[in-house]
Amino acid sequence: RDLHSFPTRRSSDLPGSAILWMYVMAEVNPAATKSIKDISISYIHTDMLTERGLAMSAGSASTLDIEVTGSRSALSSVTAGDISATVDMAVAVKGDNEIAITVRVPSGITVTRKSISKISATVESLVSKEVDVSIMYTGKFKENQQGLTVAVSSPTVTLSGAESLVNIVSYARGSIDASRLSSDETDITCQLQAMTQDGSQVSGVTMSPETWQIGRASCRERV
Repeated sequence: RDLHSFPTRRSSDLPGSAILWMYVMAEVNPAATKSIKDISISYIHTDMLTERGLAMSAGSASTLDIEVTGSRSALSSVTAGDISATVDMAVAVKGDNEIAITVRVPSGITVTRKSISKISATVESLVSKEVDVSIMYTGKFKENQQGLTVAVSSPTVTLSGAESLVNIVSYARGSIDASRLSSDETDITCQLQAMTQDGSQVSGVTMSPETWQIGRASCRERV
């Protein structure tokens, strides 16, 4: 027997084996496509704008939809919460910007379509001002009763943000539900909201402090 001859697989067998393997894999874990909607877009590195005396006043989108492909098992449990979509504001400059959206998906999945690939973001000068705080009592009171603010930690708060947003804020509003009050004076903390003169809420500005301490509040008879 020739010492240099070894048993080999016939080349004609390889295509059939490869086809069989592809068929088995396709049957066991076939590829699939899935649409995932309402993925939240996060605007990151906004602190770098603050360091440059800037702030974002508007972004053209807050969510996007995507289409992904992958094995059926990989796609079966994927939800919008498993996917991140970010816009890096570190590259933004004062004025109007077009910035790419970066989408990250779990391993084994590929993004094949995005409803949007860029967002428009407006960047303005960062400004601040003090505004008065107004307390609103909500909920159901007993007949002839109303909420009463006896004392507060401070009558004003400082808000900051993009110039066009800060300029339209007239006051900060805190809401206290009647269920939190009694005839005894009580210390209460409430969340504040930036408001326009006509009572519309303004988003995209920050307040210091964000919560407000009412030194004493109570439920009293109407006079």
